[in-house]
Amino acid sequence: GDWNMAANWTEGVPTTANETYITRYGNRTISVGAAPATSVGALTMENLAGTTLLDVNAKLSLDGGAVALGKGAQVRVYEDGEWFQNFKGAAASADSETLAIRDGATFSVCGGRVNLTNTMGQVNIGGTDGTPGTFEVTNGTVIVKYSSGNGLCLNENGLLKMTGGKLVYDAGANFVQYGGVIDLSDQTVAHRLVIPADDLLTRRGAAGLVIKNAEARHIHA
Repeated sequence: GDWNMAANWTEGVPTTANETYITRYGNRTISVGAAPATSVGALTMENLAGTTLLDVNAKLSLDGGAVALGKGAQVRVYEDGEWFQNFKGAAASADSETLAIRDGATFSVCGGRVNLTNTMGQVNIGGTDGTPGTFEVTNGTVIVKYSSGNGLCLNENGLLKMTGGKLVYDAGANFVQYGGVIDLSDQTVAHRLVIPADDLLTRRGAAGLVIKNAEARHIHA
């Protein structure tokens, strides 16, 4: 259904004043075809008996709460879309989850732009409990910018895969790989993982890194 249609929600189109839950069973697609009039607060997506797709074709602003993607959830950002997330949790700390991709969830950047501009906290790809999660970039640009906190964390059974586009880690916190795989192995599309000199990609434990025909800079074991 249409994100901007009030009748599709139990309490109207989401705003920062409430927490949004997309948890109904069955296969469904929710489309953001025009930018919502207001920003969204905390968002939880989960489907225990089917697949829920959130297709972002315009700017979707998430301002003030964490985003949790669980079983059966998939976000797809397309050419005209933008995912703009600015976490301002009242109890924010270095290890606060700003975006969690776990229990088999997938966040796909098919074009457009993803801005993760949070003051602190971390993005978890794969659950801290070992459940799988995937962040994939086939086109478009992903900007990760934290002023403090743990930043981007790839956990056990997490997958960061790039077959196109660009992921730019823009100053602030470290990019920590606790486990899982960073896959930059596409043979045909030029793409880059760019980490500034003042930031580190730190690999810890049994973590996999696959780089072929791609450019990656400032990666430290």
